[in-house]
Amino acid sequence: KKMKNISYLFRPFLNKRDIRAMNTIEMDKISFGLEKSEYGGHLTTSIFINGIDLRSLLRTTEYEQLRKCEDYSTRMAAAYEGISPFIAFELQDHFNTNTLSEYKHHEKYYTLFEYCITSAPGDYTLACKIEKNKTTVRWYDFKNFSRLVPIDLEYKVAFNFDRKKYEMAVEIGRTMTSAATMN
Repeated sequence: KKMKNISYLFRPFLNKRDIRAMNTIEMDKISFGLEKSEYGGHLTTSIFINGIDLRSLLRTTEYEQLRKCEDYSTRMAAAYEGISPFIAFELQDHFNTNTLSEYKHHEKYYTLFEYCITSAPGDYTLACKIEKNKTTVRWYDFKNFSRLVPIDLEYKVAFNFDRKKYEMAVEIGRTMTSAATMN
């Protein structure tokens, strides 16, 4: 969330450090987890933004749009499970944009979730663009690539992460995945 630059109004009352703080982007926090799929018992990756499951954050947005579609079940709203942690962290480095082509759409969208009922990687997915620079990682332009959803769902969300903390979260995901394979 970028704040509008209003520091000029307060310039006589603020020092330079206060003015810089007013003009900065508030960073989101990300963490990853592992959970068993309800449909096959295999491990999947969960994503938490600011401590909240990303699927929960998206559920309301999808539900409101899907309920307007005739003959379409709102039960599909955010009915996702995460991608394999072995693709996310172990065999690939998915969240750092090094991944298999089945998990990349139009060379710029990276899969975050797949619908619970799918069996083919890359089908029926929710994805976003991942942009990295020296200090930040940004997830934006979320898109649902599902063949099951009769409309183009709109997601008006973007997340900005401190790059060092983001890379640490990915490394923790990798460590959890390695530990899970040893058990």
